[in-house]
Amino acid sequence: AQKNPEVRINQMQAVFDMEVMHLKAAQRHIEGLASTDLNQGVYAEGLPEDAFNKAGVTNNVERAAAWIINASNSKGNDAENITSLLKEYATNGKDLLNMDNLKELHARLVPNVERDYRGPN
Repeated sequence: AQKNPEVRINQMQAVFDMEVMHLKAAQRHIEGLASTDLNQGVYAEGLPEDAFNKAGVTNNVERAAAWIINASNSKGNDAENITSLLKEYATNGKDLLNMDNLKELHARLVPNVERDYRGPN
């Protein structure tokens, strides 16, 4: 039996409302980080260096690339490409808390991605 279209619309609206709530919470979190001293409190405590930086690199861009590769669930990450792009962004002074810059960086790191958001398939 076919469901009533109004029921389907209401179900979709509930999912949509929940997703909007999640997006707004994520945006508030990122905006809050932009004005937070990340050398204090919980932000000062990080993943132990040897957990992600097995090579012991000391350059912050190389450390960031090592962290990204360690934290990623994606297969076949190209460490050289990640490091190169992060160096480019650091050299150009691009703000990596800016969502447009993050989307651009993500598109360059993963050019064949079918979507620009994270979430279940």
